[in-house]
Amino acid sequence: MPKHWFSFCPSCGREGQLIVMKRHDNGQLFLECDECSAAWSRPEDIGVVLAFWGFDVASDFANSDDISNAGWTRYDLKQTRGS
Repeated sequence: MPKHWFSFCPSCGREGQLIVMKRHDNGQLFLECDECSAAWSRPEDIGVVLAFWGFDVASDFANSDDISNAGWTRYDLKQTRGS
């Protein structure tokens, strides 16, 4: 399944990518670093709002429909293949 990502993690630099995730409990999207698990609720929050830890939230990778339904298609998201 392709992963959608937004940018490199500001905590890790170019070590981690901020992957678009979807919460199990309420369906909201968030961005989680695939390296350090720092997470943000919205792309606008990166670098402004303190991060939370994504591993504390039950979630799965967001798919294209999730991203479209949330209105996140306006962001320059990239895709990568991988597990």
